[in-house]
Amino acid sequence: MNRVAATLVLLAVGGCDHGRTLSTDGASMADDDGGAIADLSVPVADAPPPREIKWTSLGAAGAEHPPGRMNHFSVYDRVEDRLLVFGGFDPYKPEGGCCVDPYKLPLGVWQLDLKSDTWSKIGTLPHPMLSFMPIEVALDRPRNRLVVIGAVLTPHSGPAKNLAIDMSSWKVTALPAGPWPGSEWPLRVAHDAGGKRVVVHAAYSINKIEGVWILELETDKWAKVATEAHPAFRFHSPLTGAGAGRALLFSGYDGEGAPTDLWELDVSGKVWRSVALKEPPRGRWSHRAVFDPARRMLAVFGGSRHGSKLMLETLLIDLEAQSTSEPQLSPAPERRRDHSMVLDTARRRALVFGGAFESKHVYADVWALQLP
Repeated sequence: MNRVAATLVLLAVGGCDHGRTLSTDGASMADDDGGAIADLSVPVADAPPPREIKWTSLGAAGAEHPPGRMNHFSVYDRVEDRLLVFGGFDPYKPEGGCCVDPYKLPLGVWQLDLKSDTWSKIGTLPHPMLSFMPIEVALDRPRNRLVVIGAVLTPHSGPAKNLAIDMSSWKVTALPAGPWPGSEWPLRVAHDAGGKRVVVHAAYSINKIEGVWILELETDKWAKVATEAHPAFRFHSPLTGAGAGRALLFSGYDGEGAPTDLWELDVSGKVWRSVALKEPPRGRWSHRAVFDPARRMLAVFGGSRHGSKLMLETLLIDLEAQSTSEPQLSPAPERRRDHSMVLDTARRRALVFGGAFESKHVYADVWALQLP
């Protein structure tokens, strides 16, 4: 594969084999202006009371619903208490049969009002956009826009685009291209929980170029972050924001299989760290994940493993205890890949929308996973 093999926006866990473990000594780090940023490797507040872990189906109220899709974008807007969904495509029901043009490329911007559990269409994009790799959308509230790094406009177009979407008019404008060499398909993108910057991790499968870049949202300018070592190459793995200046990278596909490692990126410290787990979980790719800062927990759902078999398990990784669990939950979403998964920070739950079932159909459902 000669295209960008991985990108990420601030806060991710990645993979590498230099053998270091995640620090838990409580040390703080400094931000770009010299200010202290809390080290999220230790709790910064008392943990909330435990809750029952369960899946709940949402979005059943009302007459309108967004069409099913995969490789789309979602973001949770806490100010408006809503889930936004846009982009993506449905490759399984194009005119003329499977997997031929024209694809169904939805243009509508949809919101799920989480107070009323009702879907509504609130805008229309001027052109399609999708991503073949997991990308976190940055909600840039001060500028009332969504920032999307690494979008493509059709299933066959390239190179990837960096775009800003105005949340009033839904007008799309171009952002500066990523400065990483040969960038066509960023694979992992995460955003800074503070809302000030986006971080991209790029790695290439052939020439092994690797690096981390930051997009400052106040200036729309890129800067490179020199990091010590880096995870081993993999793609189809999400980079998950894990607090200010942190991100997590779990598993993925390395060309032969799915590694079971977990990595943390400390952007301010300019270092990748391997996170040791007592019992590493099964590897997977095309999965999605969210990080719960209240309990220092990574929640993972969906994806594929060897033989492209889809996974149904809900995986919880407790970074404080360095333990993993797969609670048996019913009801639960059907197995899927290339869906979206975002954190509802007001309720401490993960929201899952869409995705694909093998090579047969896409989903249009939304589920909420209550975190413990």
